[in-house]
Amino acid sequence: MAEHETLVNWWAAYAYKRPLFIGQDVSRTVSHADLKDNRISQLPRKMYLSRHTPNVEGNCFWSGKVLLSNEGNSLEALTKVYHRYPALVPVFAFMDDKAPKSIKSLKAKWTEDGYILMWKAENTDKEMDKAVAFCVYQFLRGEKINLEDPSKIVAITRETTYKLPYEFGKKNIGMLLRLLTVCTTNPKLRRRK
Repeated sequence: MAEHETLVNWWAAYAYKRPLFIGQDVSRTVSHADLKDNRISQLPRKMYLSRHTPNVEGNCFWSGKVLLSNEGNSLEALTKVYHRYPALVPVFAFMDDKAPKSIKSLKAKWTEDGYILMWKAENTDKEMDKAVAFCVYQFLRGEKINLEDPSKIVAITRETTYKLPYEFGKKNIGMLLRLLTVCTTNPKLRRRK
């Protein structure tokens, strides 16, 4: 059996400009020792390789049953260490590189349910340009906006509303909304202060 790092580098070299997701057998990953440090499982090294090897976009873990049973503390490690924050599907520009139209009518409004951020997506007949979800980010006012920081994602929703956090004016926050399609994200972001 080939060593995992050798395989990852080979797969990455021959991905032919397509997104590469590494399949991870959870049971084998957590029950076998790391080849470079036999005191730990293979999970830390495999996660490092998938995040630091060019062309690798993520992982696909199986089996769900093994993962949900938390074998070898796998589920806890993934949810508390490696995947603490939500992630967006990578852009598949080779399938569709045209950004959809932006979000319209962005506004915040008091309702009986609280302070609600509302918006509309552009109607289109083009399947690849239809909004499938919206990513809502929250930043403190004056904070540098970094869309690569997943800790700023407060929701990924299919709805066109989001209940804003309101702490009686104690926090001065800004919200940012990003439209997500099947293959790409809209670079035209909408802000609401």
